Amino acid sequence: MAATTGLMTVEQFRQMPEDGGAVYHELRHGEVVPVTRPKFKHHRIQRKLRQLLEVHAGEQGIVETEFAFRAIPEYELRVADVA
Repeated sequence: MAATTGLMTVEQFRQMPEDGGAVYHELRHGEVVPVTRPKFKHHRIQRKLRQLLEVHAGEQGIVETEFAFRAIPEYELRVADVA
């Protein structure tokens, strides 16, 4: 991951190459932050949460995993485990 100066926008972040190593990166408050990739136990918990939420959402909602969202429109891009 290349060093950056100043705040990075979501558009600039999306132009960066995909991560393929032991960590991936998220954009938090305009700064690129490394995030450790989840282990198998994480995926099992994530699957169970999704199943529970789908029951409650019924036909009125959609439940997804690894869902990208922008908490702060220009300087924030994170990935929710379950949304």
